[in-house]
This record gives sequence, C-alpha cells and structure tokens, in this order.
Amino acid sequence: VMAVGHPGGWQADRPAVVRIGRLLRNIDSTLITDCALIGGDSGGPLFDLEGRLIGIHSRIGVEVDENMHVPLDVFYKSHERLIR
Repeated sequence: VMAVGHPGGWQADRPAVVRIGRLLRNIDSTLITDCALIGGDSGGPLFDLEGRLIGIHSRIGVEVDENMHVPLDVFYKSHERLIR
C-alpha cells in the first residue's frame, strides 16, 4: 500500500510525503499497515499499489505496525450518517 501524508502538518509550500508499506490486517472495520506514519499524516489517503483509494489514516500507533486506517466503505457510511 501507499500512504500519503504531511508530517508535522500541511504546509502549502511543501509537497506530500509518500510511504510504501504492507496491509497487515483488516480487523473490525480497520485496516492495519506498517506504513511509517507520523503526526500530521492523520486524515491522509491510503492507496493500493494500483492507485485505488482504499482508506483514510485515522490513528498513528506507537509502533510502525500499529497504524490504523478507516476503509473507504466504512468512511462513506459514517460520512453519510454525519451529514444526516
């Protein structure tokens, strides 16, 4: 998978960082990867290696293999509920 983010937070004059990792688990509507995310990357996109958006960064773990992402279908269901 590929994780895109803005370490330290978004800045208009700085491009996003792309990190490659593996999808380790899919449990309880959460994708777990070993993409090396840091603070500021939350909310960024997670893509598969064919460029398809599959998730949104939600929680950055203490260990590199604890990074969690909301799968896109779960995000859409929650988004629609929040709009209503």
